[in-house]
Amino acid sequence: MKEIVQNYEVIFFRASIMNAGLPVDETALALFPDDMPGDVLYPVCVRADGNCLPYAGSVIAFGNQNHATE
Repeated sequence: MKEIVQNYEVIFFRASIMNAGLPVDETALALFPDDMPGDVLYPVCVRADGNCLPYAGSVIAFGNQNHATE
């Protein structure tokens, strides 16, 4: 197993709303606490087909919704 893992390169990527292209949820932004750092966290809209949690996790980890199954 160690030999298999060594063949993969780990790329460090910081997901950002600026490069995700997701729309900011204006309703949630109005309710967003004032003491949260606005340059780090923004509420965004994800697909609403019953898989919102995996989509949100994908946005956090990868910066898009395309990896929800992972």
